[in-house]
Amino acid sequence: MKNIKKVFYLPGTSGNIWATYENYLKNECEKMGMDITFVDFPGEDKCNYNEWEKVMNNYFKPNSVNMDTVIISRCFGSRFIVKYVALNNIKIKGLVCIATSFENKLLVEREFVLKVLPFFQLDEDIIDKAIDNIENRIFIYGDQDHLFAKEWLEKTAIMMKGEKVFIPGLNHCGNNSGKKDFPEVIDALIKIDNC
Repeated sequence: MKNIKKVFYLPGTSGNIWATYENYLKNECEKMGMDITFVDFPGEDKCNYNEWEKVMNNYFKPNSVNMDTVIISRCFGSRFIVKYVALNNIKIKGLVCIATSFENKLLVEREFVLKVLPFFQLDEDIIDKAIDNIENRIFIYGDQDHLFAKEWLEKTAIMMKGEKVFIPGLNHCGNNSGKKDFPEVIDALIKIDNC
């Protein structure tokens, strides 16, 4: 790899339990000489922006994040990092978002997700600042997401002026998805590295 040295993976509200494609991403990043860190955000009562910010501050030390850094994030991890880089004026090489919608609604009633949704809302100023701070933005989504409609996922990519990677049949990619590999994420990293 030419440019990317550091990769962070940010989960959604359910946290990292290594139930899906995490080992695949770890192995593939290591093969390419990228150091990947899996951020472990708290759930339950600490699933909010302020608590996640405290965790992220432990990973993002001064001068440790710069234009050789890419974030891979899923669902609310994406909402969080967009707000985080905007509020902290952090500039990074790229962001790869998986199953990410900025709509403040769900296709199904999920009490916990609806409860934490207000903590992760994004306004236009935050989104604009994040666009300025993230050089490359790629959004990976499908049409079988049980939480978000395909059009919401597409709208989010457009709002972020990002590249859309649509995968027919792709679901929410969560812990119960059974997804063990994710070559499209690796393709996105390679594309960002070549920019």
